[in-house]
Amino acid sequence: MSKNLPPDNYSPGIPPKIESISTSLKWSGWIGFWVQLLTGVISAVFLIIGAASNSAASQLATEGTEISVFFAICALVCLAVSIYFYFRYTKMSYLLLNPNPAIRPSKNNTIKFIKLGLLVNLTGTALAIVGTQSIVGVILIFKALVQNPLTIGANQNTSTLILPADMFNITANTATVTAHFFGLLITLWLLNKIEK
Repeated sequence: MSKNLPPDNYSPGIPPKIESISTSLKWSGWIGFWVQLLTGVISAVFLIIGAASNSAASQLATEGTEISVFFAICALVCLAVSIYFYFRYTKMSYLLLNPNPAIRPSKNNTIKFIKLGLLVNLTGTALAIVGTQSIVGVILIFKALVQNPLTIGANQNTSTLILPADMFNITANTATVTAHFFGLLITLWLLNKIEK
């Protein structure tokens, strides 16, 4: 164990308010870390399956999904940064319990770090929403409008078909929105708890 980190049960002379904030940071950090990690893995798996199914059926490849995939990847990068922030919250919780006030992060620095994490989640949410809307609003609706149900399977232009890759991209973006949404909820609760 690092010399800057006291044991979990070691908190002599620590004000109860700081102990409460430390506990909130620790539990919020671990909950946010695991929720976002698991949801991010699900999103990445759907994105990989979508890319694989797109390349497996290259003659039916969906035109225009590149923008959706780009925004999905950007949102996943933001999610990875957010997961790092949640891991750092757990480390900050231990630093707050240090009996040496010089080592403890100040309230302002803690709030600034949490607000930076909030900004990362907001950015990731926006990117994932743009990715979802680009494939739903532009590609799927357009394809649904131009499909002629009477000619499906009979010499129809295959570029107008809604493919599994389209659905996997939507699912990946939606899972990323969900992960960032949970991150926003946890971070806002944490800010409210600390700023009281």
